[in-house]
Amino acid sequence: MNKNIKDIIFERRTIHNYNQNIVSDEIINESIDCFLQAPNHRHTQPWKIKIANRPQRERLAEDAVEMKKTKKELSETQIKAIKAKYTCPSHLLVILQIKSDSEFQSKEDYAAISCGLMNMSLYLWDKNVGTKWSTGGITRSEKTYQLLDVDENVYEIVGFMWAGHYDHTPKKPAKLAAEDVII
Repeated sequence: MNKNIKDIIFERRTIHNYNQNIVSDEIINESIDCFLQAPNHRHTQPWKIKIANRPQRERLAEDAVEMKKTKKELSETQIKAIKAKYTCPSHLLVILQIKSDSEFQSKEDYAAISCGLMNMSLYLWDKNVGTKWSTGGITRSEKTYQLLDVDENVYEIVGFMWAGHYDHTPKKPAKLAAEDVII
């Protein structure tokens, strides 16, 4: 890494707007290797990652627009923005959790996946690649499972990870300090 880990942690931001530049498959694969280093209870490795292809992303964009239209009327500008969210970032990684019959194991597995996502985000940030973790309604849609050929009896889509290059770094949001949370 080019910087120390504390600097990367403190500098990382969620990116909402991406440019059209492509992130190399090598960097994406290395970020997945970083994801896989996450601690996980009893080494269950409860995850799979699917990289959505262009036609899948275009279909997800259409489905997202339709889902939003059921809640409110959308302007052409809003429709364009929703479609860009799905088609513009270089990569859309679909994060899958292997289902468990045990509620405790499911919580442990989700925690492990969360750690993996942070590993991935920090690695990508160091490579000047932004990310956004999303758990919106489309991740729970039956149409999404069908489109992505995910067996909902085996896996749960626990979120989308957007990854791509960006032009502007968002301002740092207010965060608590250690002395604010230690009791």
